[in-house]
Parts: sequence; C-alpha cells; structure tokens
Amino acid sequence: MILLTGGTGFVGRHLVLQFVAEGHRVRVLSRNPGRIGLPDGAAWVQGDLTDAASLQPAMSDIDTVVHAGAVLRGGSPTDPALERVNIGGTSMLARLARDAGVRRFIHISSAGVYGDGSTTTPHRETDIPKPVSPYEKSKLFAEHTLIDALEGSNVSWTILRPQGLYGSERPATAEFFRLVAQKRIWLHGPANVIVHPTHITDLVSAVGLVLAHTGLHGEAVNIGGARSLDYRELIALTGAQLGHIPRQFCAPRWTAQMAAMVSRIWRSVGTPPARLDRLSRTVINRAVDIEKARRLLGFDPIPLGAGLEQTAMEIRRNRAR
Repeated sequence: MILLTGGTGFVGRHLVLQFVAEGHRVRVLSRNPGRIGLPDGAAWVQGDLTDAASLQPAMSDIDTVVHAGAVLRGGSPTDPALERVNIGGTSMLARLARDAGVRRFIHISSAGVYGDGSTTTPHRETDIPKPVSPYEKSKLFAEHTLIDALEGSNVSWTILRPQGLYGSERPATAEFFRLVAQKRIWLHGPANVIVHPTHITDLVSAVGLVLAHTGLHGEAVNIGGARSLDYRELIALTGAQLGHIPRQFCAPRWTAQMAAMVSRIWRSVGTPPARLDRLSRTVINRAVDIEKARRLLGFDPIPLGAGLEQTAMEIRRNRAR
C-alpha cells in the first residue's frame, strides 16, 4: 500500500487518480479527511506532518511513501511553517517510515533548489544547489533531512525535482493564461529569462516510473517538460492557443547595467532587494537537464504544444461551467 501526503493538493490529486488506475492501494494522509472525493481503491487517514503520534497509525501496512505534502509559501527564510512542515515534517515522516519497515520513499522536491542560473546551461543533478526563496531553501533542507534520516536503513529513496509545473487546476497556471488572454502589452526586464514548463502528467508519469523501477535507490532526478524556452516564446505559444498574443517589449540592456551598479552600492550597506538583483541579471535560467530521467526511468515528457493545448481547452471548459 502507498501512503500519500499532500493528496488534496494540485500534485496529490493527480497522483491519487494515477495510483488507483495502476491498481495500487492508496492511503491519503490529511489533517481534514474528506475534503475531496477519492476514487475506489483510495482511503483517508487522519494525520499531521508535524505530529508524530498522528503519523504512526498511518504507517501500518505501508510499503511505499510518496511525499508530496509541503507548504508552498513563506514570509521569511525562517518562516515557522516552512521549517515545521517542509523540513521537520519530512524528517519525521522519513524516520517513521524507517522504523515501520517501509520499503520505498519517493520525495517530491523542487528544481527550485538550483535557484536562478546565470548561464544558459540547464541545471544538472550534480550542480551545487543555490536556492533563493524561503520555499526553495526549505525544499533543499528537506532533502538533506530525508537523506540523513534514511542513511544506513533498508529504505530505498528517490528524490524528484520537478520544474515549472503547470496544469488547468493550478491557480498560478489559470492566472497566467488569463493574463496572456487579456494583456495587450507585456513588458519584460532586460534579462533573458529561460523557463521550463512541465505538465502535471509528466510528474505523475515520473512517479509511476520510479514505482516500477525496483532497483532505483539514492538518486535525485530532475523532471522537466519536453523543452525549455525563453519566457517570451512561452507567452507567444500560450497566446496562440488562446487566440490572442500580447505585444511584447523588453527593457534595454543598459538598464541591467544600472541595476547592477545600484546593487553593488546597496551591498556596501546591506542586502539589496531580490527584485533589484534579478533586474541586474542578463540571464535568469530555470531550465533543467532531464537526461538522467530519460536514461534511468525511460521518462518521455509530452510535447509542449500538446500540454498547452490541453490546458487551454480545460481552462475554457472550467470557465464555461
């Protein structure tokens, strides 16, 4: 049986459906069971990632843990929720899984642990992580606590690092499509911003491939869409699906030089704002190399155009209801 955390979230809801479709029995951990309907073959169990006593019963008869639960936003690098749930919760869950004799542990992390690349080379698993936001930092620390908790145990663990997840049910995706459909003019900073959209079905597929790969252990694997691209191209491709492409304009390169100069002066007295630092960049790269996923798992993401078309169609259908 699979124990799934985060089963009521965007990623978790898709995972539940896929697990049941593949014939797995699923136990969905939730502080408030019953928030959404579950398909036959899936059951609720009440528990909290920050409460060890509530997690112990959830571990009964579990052979695989898929950990997708996390707090997505935090106000500061020491935000209590990020530390308590993303870091402490992951550590606690891993230790309980080890003690319960769980066979496998699949942790859904984030490619945000790499931060904003300053070159056009995609991030590889061997790169030194440089997270920027409080959330990204918490996900990296969660990876470390997971590995520490399972070191020397019989639990086979795999860390998946998805980048740029999108889908019609994700609020950020729906908002992006709304802006593309409504904006007449889209202004960009001077940086070349490289994004890597990954449709939710690609992450779900990757988790299924890990479950089917019985020999996988101790690997961190990037999960990304079929290709990365410039953010301006993504806007144009999305607009093509919606029948409206905003006119796009970029700030001149000299604005980056000015921002860099101001940022250097600012550093003499303190830490410059993140927005100013990004404005001073010539490249902001969020792309990941997915060769390892292809080689180890046989991972084959759907074409970007197909993902955008499906998402646009589902958003239109949802709005028509």
